[in-house]
Amino acid sequence: MSDTDTPSEPHSASGASTDRDELRTIAFRMREIQRLLSVRVEQENRRLEADGIDPVTNTRFVGESITDDRQAE
Repeated sequence: MSDTDTPSEPHSASGASTDRDELRTIAFRMREIQRLLSVRVEQENRRLEADGIDPVTNTRFVGESITDDRQAE
């Protein structure tokens, strides 16, 4: 997964471990980004309510919405 890996090199046990660690790190970061975005949506909804505007009731991300719409068809 690193820039130094080439497709022709076989993966060793340590290489697979490194790949797994990188994937875990990426997954953790993605979950953290999603959590932070959810907090931001809640803050924005509170601001909208304070301004007398209806808050956003659908908190799904656009990518999730598109995927769900295609499955419903």
